Amino acid sequence: MGRVSRRTGRPAPLVVAVLGAGVLVAACGGSVADTDRPAGQQRNQPPPTPFCAAAAANSDTLEPMIAFVNGGPAPQRLDDLVDELRRTGSEMTITSPEELRGDVQRLIDIQNLQLDAIVAAGGDARALQSNVDLRAKVTAPEMSVARQRVSGYVTANCGIGARPTR
Repeated sequence: MGRVSRRTGRPAPLVVAVLGAGVLVAACGGSVADTDRPAGQQRNQPPPTPFCAAAAANSDTLEPMIAFVNGGPAPQRLDDLVDELRRTGSEMTITSPEELRGDVQRLIDIQNLQLDAIVAAGGDARALQSNVDLRAKVTAPEMSVARQRVSGYVTANCGIGARPTR
C-alpha cells in the first residue's frame, strides 16, 4: 500500500512522490529548508546559478499544489498554478547542467503528466491515483534514480536543503 495522508486518512496521491520529492520534482525545498534554519542562518542571497534559481522557484510553486493533493484547500486559480509550474519546470530543464539535464527532463515530464491528469479531471487530484499508467511511470526505478541525482545536486550545489518527507 502507498502513503496515507495524515490529514485525510486516504492514500496520498502519487504526485507527492515526485512533486514532494522536489522538482516537483527535484526535492529542493528553499522556503521549507529556510524556515527550519535559525533566523540568523536563513538564506539571504539568491541561489548561485540560474538552475538553482529555477529549482527554488519550482519548489516554492509546488507548495500549494502539494498541499492541495494532500487534501488541503484547492488553489484559488488552479490554471494559473499549473501554468506557473509548467513555466518553472521548463526553466529548470533549460538551465540544468548538461550532466543533469536528462534527469531533470524526466522529472519535469512526469510533473507535467501529473498536472495534465489533474486538469483533465477538472481539478480532482484523485485522478493521480486512478491512472494506472501514470502511477507506473511515477514509480519506475529510473524515476527514483533521477530524483536522487537531482536532489543530491540541488542540495550540494544550490544551498537548498532537501524537502523533508511528510
